[in-house]
Amino acid sequence: MKNLESIIKSMPVSLERSLGRIITDHRGQQNGITREALLIELRKQAHLVNTEDRQMRLAIESFRKQGVRICHNENRKVDQATKKVTVTFWYYLAADELEYYEFRARYMKYATSIWQTTKAMDEMKPVLTKEGLVEPPPGIEVQGSLNF
Repeated sequence: MKNLESIIKSMPVSLERSLGRIITDHRGQQNGITREALLIELRKQAHLVNTEDRQMRLAIESFRKQGVRICHNENRKVDQATKKVTVTFWYYLAADELEYYEFRARYMKYATSIWQTTKAMDEMKPVLTKEGLVEPPPGIEVQGSLNF
């Protein structure tokens, strides 16, 4: 498997290459970069000023598909006065196997949850009538429209 530096060097000037260069400075969870800060760093480059968060996340996914262990974590805090939840999300390169496997366990929970949800949805196939109306499968109650 190629290492991150050789992957970056083989890339043309691009969002992915710039992201790779930035993330190499953030090895280990304690040295992570927040999602917002990473996007700000990318946008400092003339060719990336209009980069969107989604594009950045797709670039991270591209690296991951090449085997690069870009991990993420989040921290949720509740403001006791307003009860508003603030989420801080950050990225980092796994510093070692332990850090990677801690991330992997969290990441696989997402995949498992998505798989279980999709399976449940697949099992509840609605029936499309000739009139184009969707009828729920037998035994399912559907809430009517709310009147305002």
